Amino acid sequence: MVAVPETSVKVDWNRSLIDQLQSVREAAVLLIGEERLGGAMLMAQAAEDVHQAGHLAVSIDVTGRMSHSFYGLKAMLMALEPVLRQEAADLLKAHAAEWTSLFPHARDDELFANTVRIEEIALSASERRLSRENEQVFRLITGSVSLVLQAMERCPSLAGKTLWLFINRLDEADRLSAHAFHNLLLRRHPHIRVVATMRSVPRPAPKAQEGNPLQVLFDVRRIRAQFLSDLVGDVQPRVMELQAWTEDQVRAFVEAKRPDLVERVPQMYRQSGGMPMLVQALLAGAGEGLGTFEWTAEEQAFLRLYRAVHANEHVWTAAGIQAMTRDRLLLAEQLDSPEAPGEEEVQAAHRLLYEKLIARGCPSYWTAEEYYSHLAYHALMAGLTADGFAHVEQAVSISEHWGNYENVLALVKLALRTEESFSVEQRVYLWKRCGLMQAYLGNYDEVNAAYEQALRVADTPTMRAQLYAYLTLVATKRQFNVERAEVLAHQGLREIDGLEDEATMIERGWLHNTLALTRFMQKRYKEAYELCRTAFQFLKSQSNSEALHLKINLVSNMSVVAEQMGNLDMALKIWRRFEQFLRGSGSRLFAKIYFYREAALLLCMGDEEAALQQLIRAYEEAGAISDHFHMDVISRNISSLYRERGMVDACIDWLSKSERHALEVGSCNRAEGARIAAAAIAYETGRGGEQSVEILKQLEATCRIERRRDLCRQLLLEWEQGGRDTTQAVIRQELQRPRTKLGMPFYLIHIPYGHVIKE
Repeated sequence: MVAVPETSVKVDWNRSLIDQLQSVREAAVLLIGEERLGGAMLMAQAAEDVHQAGHLAVSIDVTGRMSHSFYGLKAMLMALEPVLRQEAADLLKAHAAEWTSLFPHARDDELFANTVRIEEIALSASERRLSRENEQVFRLITGSVSLVLQAMERCPSLAGKTLWLFINRLDEADRLSAHAFHNLLLRRHPHIRVVATMRSVPRPAPKAQEGNPLQVLFDVRRIRAQFLSDLVGDVQPRVMELQAWTEDQVRAFVEAKRPDLVERVPQMYRQSGGMPMLVQALLAGAGEGLGTFEWTAEEQAFLRLYRAVHANEHVWTAAGIQAMTRDRLLLAEQLDSPEAPGEEEVQAAHRLLYEKLIARGCPSYWTAEEYYSHLAYHALMAGLTADGFAHVEQAVSISEHWGNYENVLALVKLALRTEESFSVEQRVYLWKRCGLMQAYLGNYDEVNAAYEQALRVADTPTMRAQLYAYLTLVATKRQFNVERAEVLAHQGLREIDGLEDEATMIERGWLHNTLALTRFMQKRYKEAYELCRTAFQFLKSQSNSEALHLKINLVSNMSVVAEQMGNLDMALKIWRRFEQFLRGSGSRLFAKIYFYREAALLLCMGDEEAALQQLIRAYEEAGAISDHFHMDVISRNISSLYRERGMVDACIDWLSKSERHALEVGSCNRAEGARIAAAAIAYETGRGGEQSVEILKQLEATCRIERRRDLCRQLLLEWEQGGRDTTQAVIRQELQRPRTKLGMPFYLIHIPYGHVIKE
């Protein structure tokens, strides 16, 4: 894990921010300090300076928008939309799947007529398999970032210009937008700069080891700190610290803005504490001449509401309640020390906001996710538990789909504060949501604890069996604890012994499926196969979507088990039962996976020519939906087969394809690996030795990861000395035969290092 850089530079208020930024080598800059220190003011002026200089400045304020998935990404794209429509409409249409998913209203646009939707070409995460891999989110982020980069190259009005992103309160950005900004920076475009304010440098925090389950299992602050620390550490930005003004700096500001108030500078300095935003607020509220600073009657009324609720400015606006400007609100918090509002006053204020939001409906600039999140929060805080729970379900279904984990956990935690007021089914639902989010985050001790809390509440055999099935999945797939998994699976089966309704049979099927996995992990393949067959028999009479999901999973598993038993003919025969899906509505999603596994099995059976042809078909199917992630993987496998055949030119050509596709999704690490392998193969076979040396020298200077730079140095030294060992090891590492299953995790979304996409 890469540490976040220590603060080393202080912002100089005597120089313009843009002058200071232009002398910084790094593409990303963090302005660290609390809001009152005026980071937003500085960025607003810098954005104006950028605009005046003829470049493109995009200002994005993500304050309080964590419940709006992709908010920051969408703001960046909307700033480019006019240029794209006018100068590169074909490029925009090529990214229709991403665009219409982020902006659903655009589906009625003539430009996007007859284009595919994201759900037709990319899979979402799976709760029943606890599989967090979300192709849809991956495509939205990498495709949107590629659109921005292609616009920079294609649009004449952007030629030669630098895109400056000014992001206020990055620490409040939704997880998906933070990933998007991270991916944008990984592309290392020479004309893209990102400047962001944050309250403090993000640092990982230790887990709470004991305490109330709501504190241990819903520690959103810690989860958030770890996430931001990982992303920021990976980017390695320049960190600049915001400072309060001295009294002389306050005087200079007042002299420039209101020379008639210079006599009041000492008082202003004391009241503001030298905080730039507060000095500005004091000036704005000073009235004419030497008039005294006062709150208006409307502001006083609003302050009473604000102190009871502390909602963000955009929420008050959506509710139709006149809010104070942010700088005056911050000043009020500094100058006044009123008594804390009582519980009844707090509930009344939340009820008012809730009723206003209900009456006015969802604002056009909000999403349903954001709207329902705020309704849920204010309803629950107002004591309206029934309404609150309904809105929690509405918001959570959207946040969960997109992977906005923190929003789900925050809402569920709030609802569970009054757990006893809900039905058993509702309480189990809330604890299951906690378990699922922690599973997606990789916190498996917390997953077990959450599902055990649900078991504490669950009062029907089928409900309890399902929870045991989830616990068994965690024990096998995530914690590799076979003994625990077997115990849990048998506990689940005992819960539903003698019951045979449809819902129960599905849970019995899942439990047998996970038992089969335990046998598979123990290399007891025949037992695993029989357990899969038994599970399939439980579902034979069912045709609902959940039964179909499990049946597909079981057939796939039986093919894999047959392969491990050495019965490749059976494995291929079982797998080809899926051929029917190539003609259905899901063919675009499934075709690359089908042909890839078919190719790998044919290769294991010795039919290399047929295997190569099916791999190329898998590559073409991925290309038909612009699936660069899998095109990278498949092209690397094809390259390995051509090398085995001694067809070096074809091998290097497919490595070049791999590099290009890796760059398309921001995977610099894999792209660099492909270039190093191509150079090594060319050198080893006597093709362009000098050119290979130049490539490695360039990579030695530009690779992001020190390990890669070391490898380049080792190869150069070995070639100088006439050796071969490292060269051949590199080729073996980078060029591997296809695995028999194309189901790679999408690391960009689920672990901090977006440039690491493993084999």
